Amino acid sequence: MNKEVLAIIPARGVSKRVPRKNIKFLNGKPLIDYAFQAAVDSNYITRTVLLTDDPDIVARSKHYQGIDLIDEPPELAEGNVPAIRFIRYAIETLKNAGYNPGVITIIQATTPL
Repeated sequence: MNKEVLAIIPARGVSKRVPRKNIKFLNGKPLIDYAFQAAVDSNYITRTVLLTDDPDIVARSKHYQGIDLIDEPPELAEGNVPAIRFIRYAIETLKNAGYNPGVITIIQATTPL
């Protein structure tokens, strides 16, 4: 059995209802930081990728070791694109690079608890 556990953190820069929501502060730190910290602290996750189009979110990820970046193409970065489309994009990008995890989990910045 493949024991690789991939965590995908999807974090668009665009939001329909709350502009820039992924970098808004909650309890003293940006919302996205909770997702990064959860991935880094996990005893099960073996690889974490951030899927974003936002340079500010990329900059936040640099504060955490072991978070890889997949640039989100413009056609997927718009607020009306269903999340499954850009998650599939991340999985296909990794598979094309030869990475095929046994388990995939999604960590959403907007659900920090």
